Amino acid sequence: MVETMRKVRPTPTQRFLANPHRGCCTFHAFNGDPLYLLFQEVDAMPPHTPAGDWFVADGYLPSTVAYFRWHWTSLQPEENRFDFSLVESALEHARKSGQTLALRIMPYGGRGTPQLPEWYARQYPVERVDPNDPEVLRPNHDSPEYLDKFGTMIRALGERFDGHPQFESIDLSYIGPWGEGGIPCQVDQCERFAKVYQEAFPRAFRFAITEYNHIVTAIPTGAGWRGDALGDMSTRGSSTVTQDVSWNHMFDLYPKEVSEGGASEVWRTAPVFLDAHHAPKFWFEKRLNAEFILQQGLKYHASYFNPKSVAIPPPLMPAVEAFCERIGYRFVYRQACYQASARKDTSFRFTTWIENTGVAPLYRHYEFALRLRQGDREEILVLEGIDPRTWLPGDVWINREIPLPQGLRPGVAELAAGLIDPQSGETRVSFAVEESFSDRWLSLGYLEIVE
Repeated sequence: MVETMRKVRPTPTQRFLANPHRGCCTFHAFNGDPLYLLFQEVDAMPPHTPAGDWFVADGYLPSTVAYFRWHWTSLQPEENRFDFSLVESALEHARKSGQTLALRIMPYGGRGTPQLPEWYARQYPVERVDPNDPEVLRPNHDSPEYLDKFGTMIRALGERFDGHPQFESIDLSYIGPWGEGGIPCQVDQCERFAKVYQEAFPRAFRFAITEYNHIVTAIPTGAGWRGDALGDMSTRGSSTVTQDVSWNHMFDLYPKEVSEGGASEVWRTAPVFLDAHHAPKFWFEKRLNAEFILQQGLKYHASYFNPKSVAIPPPLMPAVEAFCERIGYRFVYRQACYQASARKDTSFRFTTWIENTGVAPLYRHYEFALRLRQGDREEILVLEGIDPRTWLPGDVWINREIPLPQGLRPGVAELAAGLIDPQSGETRVSFAVEESFSDRWLSLGYLEIVE
């Protein structure tokens, strides 16, 4: 007997998908918050009134990730007292705004910004950054005291928030002002700090700054990497070097550190996070080559981009929007083919083609499942052995014989496909097609159940 097969080809879409773990980020702000003229970061929550998921400020893009950076002293004002109220407040605001929270805790800042906690500077090894400025101090980055005290705060933070459904990621921040490197730190100390972060945050994404000792020691722990100055091509030059060939991140740091640090293929298993140098507005005003900048971001297989919550100039908006659509994953459900009918209490043949048109996989664990509905009865069939974290850019082909649940009635059963969170059971990832239901399940038609 020849089986009758049903074939479904959903309609691809270019619309924004409110999918997690990727795309444009807000910075010290949430969806719908007023934009900055120049990006700002203060150790406080911004004025914020949730205006509904995906409400977008004019001149910006919708976002599922809010990125904040706060100083150590604000989270640990006393040696034996932590204050995580900023983090708790941000997580709640992120939830109301349809976002998750990406976080960096900066050990200290530059002049005019918060310094080391006073209790630390009084009791433990510090160094004066500028001999003429007694206020700006830094820790001895290689000292056991610094590892112990800053590490204690990181562990406490992880114990409190790792695994929280709104907590997205943490930067491996411990070297230099703002945690951006630039200060000597021995490789064995970097290894110790990388281990602290790994143990404190085994579930959150972790990002290493692109500095050699930092990145080369963090990658073996499963960390991804972040670039803090995408688009930096406009240094001042000097009396001996002209501006067009002086040192900058795009030509002299990223290609060198990513290559020499062994990070070129990290994107296959851990995400890449890119911050704009200043903001795209700066690129536009300085007449920088935005096409080249964004192409490099795609080459690095970025999943996140932070334009700093500064309005994107209208001439750049189409290119930045297209860039944010491509970074991370984007799953286009191309085709499903399955038996038109199956006998009750047996099985049915199911094949499907999904194409990842993004530049990176989905790094968080979700399960590919089918849903069968008959009236009030709903059955979720998780296809074992299928891991969307392995769906690299390109094609995914699934071919299965799927057992039917016991007791389905003769008649039709509505068939749908989805990617579900194994903890909540909810479908949080939408396929890039028009036929999705409001609950993110994708309609594939009907399977007839026969006696």
